[in-house]
Amino acid sequence: MVYVLTPLLVLQLLAWGVETIGSASVIIYPNPNNGSFYVSTSGLADFSLSLYSIDGRTVMERIAIKEENQLIHLEKIESGVYIARINHGKFSKTIRLVVN
Repeated sequence: MVYVLTPLLVLQLLAWGVETIGSASVIIYPNPNNGSFYVSTSGLADFSLSLYSIDGRTVMERIAIKEENQLIHLEKIESGVYIARINHGKFSKTIRLVVN
């Protein structure tokens, strides 16, 4: 599979936290947030979410996402930019996540 990203599409993906895996989509909202956010999926079941700080530290690892619209609440998380990694089988995607 080949992904063709235009600068506008990349900007939209980063701003909204939307990513596609095959024919499925994963949305993280709100983005930015205060440490509580939803992971919403369409056409995707049973995947995991890991969260890393911008300097590579693991904040949360392999949280199972089984619902189409699941709330994630991170207690005592510092403000900053994080990288959310979504894993499903052989697919892996990253989404930039901002915590205020």
